[in-house]
Amino acid sequence: MPDDPRSQTRQPADQFDSESLLTALLTPSASRDELTKALIDREGWKAWPKVLAIADTALREELSGTFLKFYAERDPKQAFAEWKKHRSEFSAEDWGNSALIEVAGAAARTSADSLIEFMADTRTESDHSGISTDFAEDFDFARMMDYLASSKSSTQVGILNLLPAWAERSPLQAAMWLEAHRDFAMDSERILNLNSTMVQVVAAELPPVEREQAVSALGNLPEPLVDQMWNSIFHDGDKPDASLLESATLMKRREDYLRAMLLAARQQDRLDPAWDLVPATERIEIFKAVDSTWNAGSSPVETESKERWRKMITSAWGIDP
Repeated sequence: MPDDPRSQTRQPADQFDSESLLTALLTPSASRDELTKALIDREGWKAWPKVLAIADTALREELSGTFLKFYAERDPKQAFAEWKKHRSEFSAEDWGNSALIEVAGAAARTSADSLIEFMADTRTESDHSGISTDFAEDFDFARMMDYLASSKSSTQVGILNLLPAWAERSPLQAAMWLEAHRDFAMDSERILNLNSTMVQVVAAELPPVEREQAVSALGNLPEPLVDQMWNSIFHDGDKPDASLLESATLMKRREDYLRAMLLAARQQDRLDPAWDLVPATERIEIFKAVDSTWNAGSSPVETESKERWRKMITSAWGIDP
């Protein structure tokens, strides 16, 4: 049997015995991940004590973190138990963090209670990393957010898309929760991805009564947050959207929204049919307002861009140039 499983050009790792694989892992190799997976495939958790028994401290710390990551992909519950059991044996603050990312994702896909338990067991002074993940079909977002609002510490792995995912599933409930916890939302704006959450809410397809309630809830948040939300919508959009137009109307941002969308049309060759959402008389007024405030200056490129934009709109809407 070959005695060098690191030489993947000669033989695949699964053709070597366990001791040969473990010996090869003690030497730096580009194929270390493959060797690790091969040993786990063969021995499962029986390989774990052998890794923890490696004499070299630095190598033991490195390899155990790698093994724990691959264990977590297969058995997140046991991997988390091993992380808690051996965490104090290693000096690196981020030891096992790759495994915890897998554990956090698995917890979110299970239930809010599972994720809360994970966060309670991985408290830190500041988040080490953040992930976006899927959530269980019956995930209790309100319970999860209530826990975060009452907790005074960070966690080893933060869930970046928690609020946006809630806003996608239940826009009204997410908006009302934010209104009720506005101080927490302000303090935790970066972690919660608050802006993208608010955009999700105003862009959602909702019955009129629910939209009015959701928009009213967001309107009670601090004005700088509302301004930031609309500025991002103005920046990212290039045509009217029915849901956003309804929300903009309720929040008294309709004219600003339409102006921004019409100006963004300068990047297009023709106007989008979505402009049919806007009454003809209003479209003309919006055009006049944007046309009068767009100062092309002395730049030939800007002047040409504005003239092309004007021609496109006047032709499409039958406006006398």
